[in-house]
Amino acid sequence: MKLHPIVAVVLTLALVVQPPSLSAQSAEATEDPSRWRRWALAGAGALVLGGIASFTDQAGDQARTGVCDQTTCVVVVGSLLGAGLGYLLGSEMDKRAVQKYREGPTIDVDLNSVELSEGSTGLVDSRRGVYTLNRVGVDFVDEDLIRSSLIQGFQPRAGAMIMDDALLVLATNTQVLGVQVPDPFGEPVELAGGGAAAVAALDGQSIALGEPGRLQRMAVQGSAASPSLMEEQTIDLTGLPAAIALGAGGAVVWTLEDSTMVARNPATLAQVGAVSLPGRGSSVSFAGPLALVAMGNEGAAMVDISDPTQPALNTVLTAMDFAYDAVALDGRIYVAAGAQGVFVYDGRGGEEPSREGVIRDTDFAGDLLVRDGRLYILDRAANRLYRM
Repeated sequence: MKLHPIVAVVLTLALVVQPPSLSAQSAEATEDPSRWRRWALAGAGALVLGGIASFTDQAGDQARTGVCDQTTCVVVVGSLLGAGLGYLLGSEMDKRAVQKYREGPTIDVDLNSVELSEGSTGLVDSRRGVYTLNRVGVDFVDEDLIRSSLIQGFQPRAGAMIMDDALLVLATNTQVLGVQVPDPFGEPVELAGGGAAAVAALDGQSIALGEPGRLQRMAVQGSAASPSLMEEQTIDLTGLPAAIALGAGGAVVWTLEDSTMVARNPATLAQVGAVSLPGRGSSVSFAGPLALVAMGNEGAAMVDISDPTQPALNTVLTAMDFAYDAVALDGRIYVAAGAQGVFVYDGRGGEEPSREGVIRDTDFAGDLLVRDGRLYILDRAANRLYRM
């Protein structure tokens, strides 16, 4: 007895594309309500390839030999192949949906943005606006989100403002530069050779420079148009200071050295306290008695720094795959997580922060900045600066 091709497709679907049982659906809905794509695409794939197989087989109108020598067999094989391909594709889509569900709901926010130069990698705050670092130089974005290309011809790794915001100090792999800003914009002046991985302003006339195996305090001399550096203090380190930041009030300078957060005296750079982290820190910001440290695939750490001589690890936020930066604003904690977006936590309860959701308006959230009570997000993929 021969089966009609349509009947063959329907029977194949009934045997292969079986949805989960009612109990399984209920349990799955509690965990994630969006695991239906594998079944929908399996059914669609079976119908499409089964239909194509039936049409082409009948249109060929020629004798067949071999294992599959009837139209029904051809249709069943085509339907099975389509169901399998659809199931695999749907499973990947379900996997992404499950991950998105577990990350938290999408948070809708009002964002304004401005396009930046290609290869944007970092942000430097100033009283007049935001300097954005990129692969070929520096852009300046003013209060109205209007961008101007400042200087080009080198790739800065980090930057800091000094001399009452008249001098922008930039660290590259091979040198440390000073640029007079904002009016007139000066030509880059080499302040030191050898480069640096991190730089931070310690006061109006001094900066801290971090490079592999060494941390320096340097005095900036001369004018913003013609600056120079004089070494004031140098200490040896065992690793690379990935970030340097002056704490509130300027009483302590914090450095991230591999998987240790170190408190240092700003004048002597002597260590006054330290705390081990579960991962290698890459950026640090402050929120009252807490420090927020981004640690890549280990998440973002919250460190109690109320006593710099005895800093203590408070908790670690680990919902994201990779934490690039973390800041706090109005009691909420924001963690830049690359392609996943910006994770938002409510830290106003006094206990462990609760996850509110994810801002998914960016392609790749890499850097964050809080300025004048507003959040800035650097999208490294789209080369845009967003302001919330």
